[in-house]
Amino acid sequence: NLGVFYVTALSISIVTQFFLPAEVPMIPRLVGKKLLLPANALFTGTMYGSIIMGFFLAGPALKFLGPTFTFFLIAAGFLGASICNSLLPGNAGREYVRNQMTQFLGLPYIQILRILFNDIGEMLFAIFRGRELLFAVLFLTIAQTVIIVLGVLLPGYATTILALDVEDSSLILLAPAALGMILGSILVARIGHKFLKGRLVLAGVILTGVILSVLPLFSRLKNAPLDLLYTVGVLCFLLGVFNVMIIIPSNIIIQERSIASIRGRIYGLFNALSALSSIVPVAMAG
Repeated sequence: NLGVFYVTALSISIVTQFFLPAEVPMIPRLVGKKLLLPANALFTGTMYGSIIMGFFLAGPALKFLGPTFTFFLIAAGFLGASICNSLLPGNAGREYVRNQMTQFLGLPYIQILRILFNDIGEMLFAIFRGRELLFAVLFLTIAQTVIIVLGVLLPGYATTILALDVEDSSLILLAPAALGMILGSILVARIGHKFLKGRLVLAGVILTGVILSVLPLFSRLKNAPLDLLYTVGVLCFLLGVFNVMIIIPSNIIIQERSIASIRGRIYGLFNALSALSSIVPVAMAG
């Protein structure tokens, strides 16, 4: 039933909004300023690498395990994540939420809306006040959108341009991208401190744009004497490396340039912008 899939996807998207804005802002609470670079590299390599690995494993899992068992595996992953999450510090948050709920329940709706818009205004003022913070949010949104759009476009790219089966496309295209993101995170963690964060981001944006511009050209080179699969695989690997050059420094800039009380709101805005900016390309992918 297609309607059930839509409702399920919408429900998952709504629920994830409760923990996505809390993930990266937790990093400065767990490590000191000197460890922000390796901590963000570790987070980026595992999170974005696992997203692409999810795309990579989706085809084989559906092919060999079937949809029912695949969904059980996903549910088990969420259960494992909730167990890990329970080990993190921050029990005081429960008392804070309880106090907030008690406070809001006694207020008229118009006053609740006023508080909400004041919170949003405070966040937007902080972002637009500093150019570095604004560009970090925008570039982080671009990098996230690229990942989402590639996950949608690459299977079609593989079947129409590379003449591959859609189940095999994840192995040829997404596995190198995941490996690139993981190794790129390690590389940035080791040598990223030698470069200005803004320059790393700018280099990542330019090089990602170059790779994305080159990939469609292979439709004109079908009969050229070169091995397309190896070439495209290398390009996807580089795309993963260059993308983390955007993500890791941008996260550090946001963590350093924003105060703790609004950091979660900034990442909430980032998630909303990522979803909005990917709607049009994802909808047009077919």
